[in-house]
Amino acid sequence: MLLVEILKLNDKVDNKDWFSKNDLYIKIIYGAQIRRTNIVWDKSNPVWNEGFVFNHNATEHVIFELYDGDKWSPDELILKEKYALKNSHMDVKEVDVGILKIKIGDVYFKTREKYNTMLKKKTIVDIKLKRIHEILQLNDELEAFHTKQ
Repeated sequence: MLLVEILKLNDKVDNKDWFSKNDLYIKIIYGAQIRRTNIVWDKSNPVWNEGFVFNHNATEHVIFELYDGDKWSPDELILKEKYALKNSHMDVKEVDVGILKIKIGDVYFKTREKYNTMLKKKTIVDIKLKRIHEILQLNDELEAFHTKQ
């Protein structure tokens, strides 16, 4: 599961409205999955602190679109940024995407890493036990051979 947390804008956005301040929100697009923050009214430098979870897919990037929401006219696209996912199975980290500050990463990364380590250790122990069993079996066969003679 991919976690995307929209934190804030790092810089102010020039006012796009004629009679009021900006009413900003972010649209997040990951493949066919789309999420959207709440509108922060009358702010040019909003803080959201909103988190969203996406199912992993083959898409190698996340698109962030910053809009100015309007009541009486269509919403205005102000900015569009693309964040390349080098590895969607990464620890959650804070990054800057253009003027946007976000957290992004795999929700289960640490848990998966912990269990993979445990599984590797178990596999190594199983291999060692199997080898010990083979040696003991050979030793029994060797003793049986010597007692026959």
